Amino acid sequence: MIRLLAQMLRWSGMLLYWLHLHPLVIWLARRRTRILLYHACEPTESDFIRDLESNTPPDRFDAHLNFLVRHYRVVPLDALERGAPGDRAVVITFDDGYASVYANAFPRLRRLGLPATVYLTTDVVDNRALIWINELNWLLRNHGAVARPLAETVFACARRAAIPAVLKRACERYEPSTVRDLLDAIRARAGLDGGSTAAGARLYLTWEEIREMARADVTFGNHTASHPNLARLREAAQADEIGRAQGALTSHLGPPTSLAYPFGLHDAASRRVAADLGFASVMEVGGINDVPATLDRVARVPAGDWSCAALFAELEIVAPAKARVRRLRDGVRRLVPDFLCW
Repeated sequence: MIRLLAQMLRWSGMLLYWLHLHPLVIWLARRRTRILLYHACEPTESDFIRDLESNTPPDRFDAHLNFLVRHYRVVPLDALERGAPGDRAVVITFDDGYASVYANAFPRLRRLGLPATVYLTTDVVDNRALIWINELNWLLRNHGAVARPLAETVFACARRAAIPAVLKRACERYEPSTVRDLLDAIRARAGLDGGSTAAGARLYLTWEEIREMARADVTFGNHTASHPNLARLREAAQADEIGRAQGALTSHLGPPTSLAYPFGLHDAASRRVAADLGFASVMEVGGINDVPATLDRVARVPAGDWSCAALFAELEIVAPAKARVRRLRDGVRRLVPDFLCW
């Protein structure tokens, strides 16, 4: 039912776009800052990111940028952090730090003179390792005879479950030692070396590429060291993850001002760690921003392989509607215990 409602809202938004009413809709909500969340920018999805809903092909990204330039003002993250983004403001962000951002997104941003922020998972910079969900995705697709039975057992998945379902369950049941032991077991049985696989994949940015981007209008933020589900970690482990990434980024670029939670998942401990480290902004996934934005809970709208009509619908119709329903639900949940006590 929820998916059907979201799809109906999306169609409604696309209809508004096709009727050329989108400029009016954007103007009516002009004071609200939109934050777009991208990941990879590969022409064809590799098996490391396939079906993760995290790729925007270069030609599609081109279309998005042209649409944004025409109807919004693309501003740097620090404009939001300073509290002065202005009307029709959009901030472009990328999570994880994929090499395709340098190869395909960065030249397009630079050509148009547009700023962006990339949130780096620091353990994988220079391709010394792979983010665990990228590696598990690749192993399930290329060494399924070995990887599938082990992953299905460890994460209590249905036999022959779809790979995205296995990965979703792995994220929900994430434990660092469990994931590490699983990957070690699959590599051993498949005769693979994790370091060699990472180096050969060349999936992520290098520090040299990062410094080149930093000399242009690209800033970099903290996306933890290894991309865990923070909500599954104790507070000390969360502090270590975020702190290690902060140290690496500071040593190469200077201290980053912004944090993005991996998968958008976090808990009260995550917020305490972020507050202790003094981030100027903390990025979540989903929702819409108030006016002014709440900087320790900045809402971002994921952007995938969408048409411009669908992108408009998601930004201006679907995401706001979902956010209002979520706020209404949360308000009801807060009221119910008081009502029952009364």
